[in-house]
Amino acid sequence: MTLTLKNAKLWMAGFDLSGDHNQLEVNTTKDTPEDTRFGMDSRSYLPDGLRSVAVSHAGMYDQDSTATPLPVDDVLWAEHVGSVVTVMTFAAVGAAGDVGYSFNGIVSAYTPIDGTVGDAHGFSATGQGTGDGVRGTIMEPGVTARTASGNSAEYNLGDLAAGETGYAALHVIATTGSPTLDVDIESDATGFASPTTRTSFVQATAVGAQFLTDSTVTADDFWRTAWIFGGTGSITFVVNFGIQTTG
Repeated sequence: MTLTLKNAKLWMAGFDLSGDHNQLEVNTTKDTPEDTRFGMDSRSYLPDGLRSVAVSHAGMYDQDSTATPLPVDDVLWAEHVGSVVTVMTFAAVGAAGDVGYSFNGIVSAYTPIDGTVGDAHGFSATGQGTGDGVRGTIMEPGVTARTASGNSAEYNLGDLAAGETGYAALHVIATTGSPTLDVDIESDATGFASPTTRTSFVQATAVGAQFLTDSTVTADDFWRTAWIFGGTGSITFVVNFGIQTTG
């Protein structure tokens, strides 16, 4: 399916920065160290080098430290100056069931003023992943303020075999009142008549983000996220989950 980038999503820590952006590029690379030796008549490379992920993004500048949620300049400046490792998730569309890319990352460069005379005030930034990232499935897209317990749709992502890891990202992007949220990643052979909890995020009560991994082998093919809502008010959140080869 060919897509036109109209509603790409960028979640960073506890913020949905999508509406501030008009450019987004995610790059994944894998080193291929050369191991050419005497006697060979062509170059040889190893396939199991180090992986890395980087992101560059740009958009329209906005500042107002009293606003809720905080505008893009406040978020990127705090993340960059603080050299904070934070959870980042990117998606071309970001609806439930779409592909999302998540990793722990650092805002490695931030240009808060990007333009010339007469231009709209823009900004640009780059980020660098630290550790493994994942190509996952957006299970909860963060478009509905949840006020009760529930679960996502079920997705056939295949089993989690030896040598693979499940990666899960949670972004809590808005709250009202005094809610509590307990989010699990569950699996089942089929139908979710008796699901198994594979990993659980720490209870969330405010905006923020978490990134979890789990390497427990299971033959279950079907996966979903489930949540328990408590307290009062509402909470809006995003969950991305995927399985891939470790390392």
